[in-house]
Amino acid sequence: MRYAFIRETLADRELYGMPLSERCRIVGVSTSGYYEWLRRRNGRPRKKLHVPKRVMLSDETVLASVRRLRGLLGCTPGYRQFHELVRKRGIRVGVTRLQRLLRTNGFIGYRHSKRPYKTTDSNHDMTVYPNLLNRDFRPGKLNRAWVSDITYLPTPNGTSYLATFMDLGSRRILGWAIDTKMTTELILKALDMAVQTRRQERLSVTGTIVHSDRGSQYCSQKFQGRLAQLNMRPSMSRSGNCWDNAPGESIWSSLKREVLIGWKRFAGHEAAVAAVAHWIHVYNHVRPHSSIAMKTPLEYEED
Repeated sequence: MRYAFIRETLADRELYGMPLSERCRIVGVSTSGYYEWLRRRNGRPRKKLHVPKRVMLSDETVLASVRRLRGLLGCTPGYRQFHELVRKRGIRVGVTRLQRLLRTNGFIGYRHSKRPYKTTDSNHDMTVYPNLLNRDFRPGKLNRAWVSDITYLPTPNGTSYLATFMDLGSRRILGWAIDTKMTTELILKALDMAVQTRRQERLSVTGTIVHSDRGSQYCSQKFQGRLAQLNMRPSMSRSGNCWDNAPGESIWSSLKREVLIGWKRFAGHEAAVAAVAHWIHVYNHVRPHSSIAMKTPLEYEED
C-alpha cells in the first residue's frame, strides 16, 4: 500500500518538486524497494548483471613472469616485493600462493651464512656523540636524518668493505663506497657522494642528523670535521645496541641474500663493486619497500 501511495502522489500538484527519495523516507520505505515493486507490478523481468569470470592463472604462467622479472632485476627480492612487482605488471596472484611458488621453485628461502667479520672498532678514546635520532626511523621529511654503516663483502682474494648513507625520509641510498680497507676515507667518499646527490637536487643538508655506530672511522677528527663544515649533526648508537641503527644495518642482509642468492662470496673485488652498484640502482629505482607504502625510494620522494 505504501508503494502505491507513493505512486499516486507523483501526480499531486501540491507535492510537485519533492524528490522520490524524500517521499520514500516519509512513508518509511527505500527507494530501491519502490523501484523493485514497480518492476514487479509492470511484469518486467529482473536484469541479470554480467559479472566477468575471474581467470585463474596457472602456476606455469606465474612462474614464467617471475623468471622474466628475475632476469630484469638481476637479483631476488623477498616475496612481498615480488608480489608488488608482478601486480604492477598485470599478474593477479595471491600473496600466499606466490610465496609458495617462489619457495618451492628456489627463488626464495636460502639463507646467507654469517661470518665473524668485525666492522665496528669502538675501543678508542675519541669523542663519542649522543644519540640524537633516538630510534625515530619514521619516513617522511627528506634530509631530516641519514643513517650510515659499514659491512663486509667476502671475495676469494680477501674482504672488501662497503659503506652507505641512507636518507630515512625515503629509504634512498644517497651515497656509497667500496674499498679493500675499512678506513675513514671509505666513509668520507660515501658521504661526499650523498652530499653531492642532494646538492644536484638543490636540497640543503644543513642541520641533517648523521647517525652511525661508535666506530673509530665515524669518531675520527677527519670525519667529524667534515660534518662540521657541512653543518650536519653527528649522532651515535649506544654501546653494543645494534637496534639504534636498525635501518642502516638491515639493508646488509637484503643485499647479500638478494645478490649472492645462497653463494658464500662474490667472484672478486671488481665483481662485488659491479653487483653492489646494480643492486643499489634496483633498490632505489625498482624495488618496492614496505616501510614507504610499497613504493620505490625515488617514487616516494617524487610524491
